Amino acid sequence: MNEILQYLKNHGERLDTDIAGATGISLATVRLQLAELAAKCEVVVCHSIKFKKGKKVEGTIYRI
Repeated sequence: MNEILQYLKNHGERLDTDIAGATGISLATVRLQLAELAAKCEVVVCHSIKFKKGKKVEGTIYRI
């Protein structure tokens, strides 16, 4: 979890998929650890819907 917190401190708001790719931690593990951090109020969770080239893209963004 410390690696994820450090990544967010250094890079700011990021999607869970970006965090997994940058840290080399599996997406499932990243999501589990982020859920634990959110439960402890150590990260803020935002559900996001964006449109790229007319296509709906949903994701979860995390920040400290």
